Amino acid sequence: MIADVKLSIRLHQGDLLVGTPLDSYIPLKTEYGDLKIGMSRIQEISFDEKARITFNNQDQLQGVFTLKKFRLKCE
Repeated sequence: MIADVKLSIRLHQGDLLVGTPLDSYIPLKTEYGDLKIGMSRIQEISFDEKARITFNNQDQLQGVFTLKKFRLKCE
């Protein structure tokens, strides 16, 4: 669990989940290879055909989200 990282997830139907991620990174398959991206570096993740990650410095990376389960400790 990453105590200093808080996460908000908005579901398609509009529900909002808020909590602390239990995993320290997001696995992403990109054209550059398989990456592990630290949660603390991520500002936003949006999903379309692929996942688009926006980093804290506003850089973006697109790829396939390969995490099987997203674990979140809700508040």
